[in-house]
Amino acid sequence: MSNGIGLCLSGGGFRASFYHIGLLAQMAEKGLLKQVEIISTVSGGSILGVAYYILLKRLLESKSDTDITDQDYVDLVLELEKSFKQGVAENIRMRTFLNPIANMRMARKNFSRSDQIGRLYTEFLYLPIYNKDKKPPEKVTSLNMTDLHIDPKGIQDFHPFKGKLTNQTRINKVPILVLNSTSLNSGHDWIFTGSGMGEIPPRNDIFYDIDKKDRYLYTTYKEIKTRSKGFPVGAAVAASAGVPGLFPPMAVSNLYLDKTVELVDGGVFDNQGIAGALWMLEASKSCDFFVVSDASGQGEATDNLDTGTLSVLPLMAGILTSRVREEMVNNLIKQSKSNVAFTHLTRGLYANKVLVNKKGEVSDIDEDIKHGVVDSKTAFNVAQNNQLLLSKIRTDLDAFSDYEVYSLEKDAYQMSDKRLQELKDNIDKKLERSSAIEVTTKWEFDCLKQRLGNKDDKALEKQLTIGQHKFFKTFRQNFVLSLVAHIPLIIFFLAVAFGIHYLVKTNFETPWEEFMKLNVLDLWGFFVGFIVVYALSWLGDRIVGEKVTLLVTLLRMPYKIINVFVVNVILPFLVAIPIWIFLNTINPLFLKLGRVEE
Repeated sequence: MSNGIGLCLSGGGFRASFYHIGLLAQMAEKGLLKQVEIISTVSGGSILGVAYYILLKRLLESKSDTDITDQDYVDLVLELEKSFKQGVAENIRMRTFLNPIANMRMARKNFSRSDQIGRLYTEFLYLPIYNKDKKPPEKVTSLNMTDLHIDPKGIQDFHPFKGKLTNQTRINKVPILVLNSTSLNSGHDWIFTGSGMGEIPPRNDIFYDIDKKDRYLYTTYKEIKTRSKGFPVGAAVAASAGVPGLFPPMAVSNLYLDKTVELVDGGVFDNQGIAGALWMLEASKSCDFFVVSDASGQGEATDNLDTGTLSVLPLMAGILTSRVREEMVNNLIKQSKSNVAFTHLTRGLYANKVLVNKKGEVSDIDEDIKHGVVDSKTAFNVAQNNQLLLSKIRTDLDAFSDYEVYSLEKDAYQMSDKRLQELKDNIDKKLERSSAIEVTTKWEFDCLKQRLGNKDDKALEKQLTIGQHKFFKTFRQNFVLSLVAHIPLIIFFLAVAFGIHYLVKTNFETPWEEFMKLNVLDLWGFFVGFIVVYALSWLGDRIVGEKVTLLVTLLRMPYKIINVFVVNVILPFLVAIPIWIFLNTINPLFLKLGRVEE
């Protein structure tokens, strides 16, 4: 074992990403980032983790070990804070459907929304960092997982744990980045690293005895045949952040004989990334200390539930996820004793004790509920009402306002201060070294100053409340300005409605008002024939399938032509237009109204 740190960055969309930046800022100030040997990430943590790792790669490959200073890590996180915020402001969620060509590709089976959003991660979050200060011949347009491999300055084919020159000989460690996903095939943790991918093996014989499902063995990227040999970074991140239901699974084909692996969000298996970190720990024996940054959502108790199936199923999934979280964190803390710094978005809040058969308010807070819990205002100067609002900010992939970004970063920064200092003291004691760190910082989130600690800051409260919503946020910011900003969208949809009306009116003998009352047999013959041929071709396509004869080919042809033209041509362009309007009108307004006033 060593004095290395295992860093776990949880899922939770961009909310988690910005929260993790605040923790990284605190770690940089305390000189802890140079001792990180494992970075295990999930979902939103993976999105941020790759951006951080690219910056770290640049630092470690440009300066020798003895020349790197604590200030270099602070400057690194400062750049991360600025560049990541700029990338997120582009609204990646909406841009998924902005490109008509990409929309056409997504209409096919071999390219999904997960593939497209992976490309957008690379375009807006990773390439601007990777290509910074590089001249055209050196600039790249794509990134593979193998491109993330770090060879410290002066060393080739470096491995953190193998060989003569390892992390044991370095002041500034070279961490292994682990992106966690979940295999739907087996229900196991699937990981991506700079050298390979696959399921992690059981940590001990107990797991071997309990779990009898097949395991898709970890292997190098050169074995895969359907994607680039290094596997795209964006695709790996998309697999780690592919929330089931919102994004289709990421398929990995032709890696295992006659088997296709389907990957979804790593949070399905372990949203804190602890499992991936523990596996790397077993393999490397590198860490005595852990930092867990948890920005995952925590459900609240509900007094009167909707017991319908659609309401109960998500609650059941939430209960299971919470249970896994509790056990993973608890076991890690018990195992590592006082060597775990754990921060999470509901820290500093109290649960309510529901009393039996009392009138009026039926909740109370007494000492057994307070046991082991600190007050957010007292412990890290964040008012409880603001901490509660922060814990409810949406876990989405759209644009985030200044208020949301800086509040999440400042919250994690202040919350983690004391616990990271305790961790640092333990490391310094073990290494018998001085704990003095001299750095200069000017974080963007410092513009909030003491505002998070003010429970009566109405402007902050309003913006954090708005941050809980996924839609119509600008209307909640300023109704009049938002209405004006929506005019181009309204005009577009009216134009589409008018166009449909005009086509119907000019192609049918009856007026539009009478058209809705007519029987199909009364309509123009061509329309009836069109419906009949389309229906027959559709049935032929479904019933006969690939058993094509000349007759079936003829029957299927109208269906295929219409389907290709409508789904692959018209709809991709029609969808792209309102998205473009939104990104150039409503999105800038949201960011403008969400700016922090000094």
